Amino acid sequence: MLPGPLLRGLLRPARSSSVDLDSEERRLLRSIAAGRSTVEIAEQLHVSERTVKRMTAALLRKLRVSSRAEAAALAGHAGLLTD
Repeated sequence: MLPGPLLRGLLRPARSSSVDLDSEERRLLRSIAAGRSTVEIAEQLHVSERTVKRMTAALLRKLRVSSRAEAAALAGHAGLLTD
């Protein structure tokens, strides 16, 4: 048996959902969560693949995750995919 406050603390998500993303970062995150490739995202955003890779790396750092899958999961869990 664990005390209620301790149990709630353990079950609380470790990452903060108060990440402040601009509209371009949200658009990129939605594309990542939709499973689009770097090439597809580049075409959608009208930028180079290299730019998408740079933007993705910056987004992952901002979200404090290490992969696109983690970013998508965090975004879905935190409600960052809705307008």
